[in-house]
Amino acid sequence: MKAYTITPKGQVTIPAEIRKKMKLKPGDKIAYEDTAAGILLRPSNKDMMADFGFMKGRKKPANLETIRKSVRKKISENIQ
Repeated sequence: MKAYTITPKGQVTIPAEIRKKMKLKPGDKIAYEDTAAGILLRPSNKDMMADFGFMKGRKKPANLETIRKSVRKKISENIQ
């Protein structure tokens, strides 16, 4: 096992072979999880709802067609 140096900013380089295996590219996010076996490194969930727990349970937005119908209805009410 190779050792890596932590920079003064607390950064560590993820070796190229691990980035390739995990299909990580610049700009991707990763998550660290403290487990009984050690620290687990995994790609962060790209689902915004999973990343922002405070949003769980909120109503999902209507689909685009429902929004369009609602806007048309409001416009027609205002015209009359």
